[in-house]
Amino acid sequence: MKIDILRENISEQSRFLKNNIELFFDKLDKIGEGGNATVSAWEGKNSANVCLKKIKELPVLKGNDLEREFDVQSQLFDADIKVPEPFLIFNDEKGNLYYFMERIRGASILEIGQGTKELPANFEIESFFQELENEVKKMHKAGFIHRDLRAGNVMILENGKPCLIDFGTAAKIGNVEDIGMSAYEESVWIYDPIKKDYVPKTGYFLEDIKESLPLLRETLKPKYWQMKGYFPTDQFGQRRS
Repeated sequence: MKIDILRENISEQSRFLKNNIELFFDKLDKIGEGGNATVSAWEGKNSANVCLKKIKELPVLKGNDLEREFDVQSQLFDADIKVPEPFLIFNDEKGNLYYFMERIRGASILEIGQGTKELPANFEIESFFQELENEVKKMHKAGFIHRDLRAGNVMILENGKPCLIDFGTAAKIGNVEDIGMSAYEESVWIYDPIKKDYVPKTGYFLEDIKESLPLLRETLKPKYWQMKGYFPTDQFGQRRS
């Protein structure tokens, strides 16, 4: 299998992956799928904590977009922010793009809200969101805003703690004290399935802390109440969902 390495870190895990890439392709099992990628993993020696993100075949996919995401994620990981460790980006002879990174053991807030995954037994909503806010503030201090803190992009680990994922639309900020729209320095391009092309992502992004976090909390509240055996009622005494 002929590959072209686009990005890599200097860890022992990255060297192992680079030297054994073909080994993974025969044994991968899909564990998730998003709008632009599928995620697979293999429960094998030296790879139990690794997953492979394959970018779907899009007409105008740009390799440098994924490299940019790798660079952002690397800087955040080095800043001791809880994100998956990035290992390797490469493409094959057909031009397909792949991204090896640390496998996160847990579930996204989206999966939990949809009922496909369960909250860990030790989960506490107040401490979780305090830690999540702290991680986001550390990210801002490191010079980045996420801009896409949707329920699918925040993981709850098996120990009940948060982990941030998916930095495809993250942006640098010129002033870490200012995280409003005026701080955005970079254009971000997204794939438009109707136009079948990449287009500038314009319009309003939810602010990371003041807007995104309350929405995430509302997504989790019903499942948290259910886990605790607490079902609040409305003014008529009817159980709320």
